[in-house]
Amino acid sequence: DQIQQLVHGDERYAGRRTGTATIFLGDVRVATNVMTQANERAIGTRASSDISRAVLGDGRPWHGRAFVVNDWYVAAYEPLRNFGGRAIGMLYVGTLEAPFLAARTQVMLTFLVVCLIGLVIVFGLTYFITRKTISPLEEMVAATKTIADGNYRTRLDLKVSNDEVGDLVKSMNMLIDNTSIPLIELTESAQAIAAGDFSK
Repeated sequence: DQIQQLVHGDERYAGRRTGTATIFLGDVRVATNVMTQANERAIGTRASSDISRAVLGDGRPWHGRAFVVNDWYVAAYEPLRNFGGRAIGMLYVGTLEAPFLAARTQVMLTFLVVCLIGLVIVFGLTYFITRKTISPLEEMVAATKTIADGNYRTRLDLKVSNDEVGDLVKSMNMLIDNTSIPLIELTESAQAIAAGDFSK
């Protein structure tokens, strides 16, 4: 318990202490604060064969992800040696893996939300800019169709911007102004002649 308190303090996750510590004699837990499903200390339970082989057999530390009694931990095992230098036991400290997984999931969800918000903003700006550019062009197309249908008094009534589209609107209005009066007069003369009035 003192080792656990020294290494992990009083950190908790979902009501459980996140850190655990164990002293092994051979591969058997002889002192531990790892709890069983029945909420008892897991004294007498054994370490996995891979960990025992690495720490007791090869005499080297083992670090990594390990299933300890009933849950996954980020764990570290160190050999405990006798006076002759032979590994006769192990010291284990571990931290619950669940808080790390929860933090990773939270980071991924936050990143996903930020990406989605960014996409919405980008699509919104793209739509706004596209509509601002295309709307005057659509009105010019409609005006040319109206003129083609014989309404020569058509004029583009748009807010003129200081860009290429604005220049195009100004040029279109000048074209309409310069051609509409002769076309109107010509149309009126043609209508008068068709009605038999040759005075125009």
